[in-house]
Amino acid sequence: MTKKRIIWLLVIALIVGLGYQKHNNDVKSMKVKSEVEKKLSDALAAKTKNDLNNMMHGMYQSWVCDFSKKVQPVTEVLANISAKKAIPPDLIPELKDFNDATRVMAMDDKLFRPDDGLNTDEILIDKAVKNFAKELNLKTAELEQGIISASNPYFLNIKKNVENLVQPACELYAALNPRKAVPPSPLSIATETHKPGSIDAEIDKIGILVSYDAICKLKSSANKLLADIENAHSSSAFKPALLESSKSSIYDLGYAAFSFSGKSMFTPAPNELHWSPEFEVLKSNLENYRYLYWSNNSNSTLKLMKTSANKVQKLGEIGCREVEQLKKS
Repeated sequence: MTKKRIIWLLVIALIVGLGYQKHNNDVKSMKVKSEVEKKLSDALAAKTKNDLNNMMHGMYQSWVCDFSKKVQPVTEVLANISAKKAIPPDLIPELKDFNDATRVMAMDDKLFRPDDGLNTDEILIDKAVKNFAKELNLKTAELEQGIISASNPYFLNIKKNVENLVQPACELYAALNPRKAVPPSPLSIATETHKPGSIDAEIDKIGILVSYDAICKLKSSANKLLADIENAHSSSAFKPALLESSKSSIYDLGYAAFSFSGKSMFTPAPNELHWSPEFEVLKSNLENYRYLYWSNNSNSTLKLMKTSANKVQKLGEIGCREVEQLKKS
């Protein structure tokens, strides 16, 4: 074998060796890269799962915390009963709605239950919710059956009981979401006029139309009330119907008053500012007459109620005329 051939063989062997070494290095690199990617993937999956669970815990805590808003209609009726602006039977439908909402919150298959289960603090909250739901269900049934009255101490303390129930959940949610726990700043009411034909102007028009439609609705509720008043003059058998239709008129007056209070989507013009206080006065009068009629079945009370209902009817007619004009413009 010549010296030249030996050199070539050594060169070939070196090339092959380097290629083999490179192949081994590539295999090792791919293996290391694969392991790193797997660790990153596992870490990302774990973080995603943890973030999702934290979000679900926050949603569960927020759901329980916001439950305090559900009791507001009940406490409003209780306050009105105390002030003789509502009658005790008015509590039953509001309490039944609240009872239904409470039972949903006490269910085990909650929508916001985290995959990793409730934590120690949440388990205590969940237990308290279930106990509250059980007691409320009993009191609702007893009130509906006439075993207890609306003046029962349980109902007088119900708002405080709900606040105590949700407080731990609110504290947990505030700790988990410190920024969200800060109440948003109140929105300022826009008073500037917008260019005719613009989107803002069209939104204003819709707001005005909705507000006057709330007045127009008073016409139909007043007509129903007047018919029930006439029926009640002839027989006390129509008393339940009258109590219900007067309740509807009171609600409609309250909604109309809110529409022109400047707190809704419509900002009243100076010549429209009288609507809200006028509706509030009529609402207060009807509340008083309704309570009186419930307690005494007096024809004189029916006469007072009829006078107020006639005023409501006339206001409703004004609202309906305005709605027609707005639709044409």
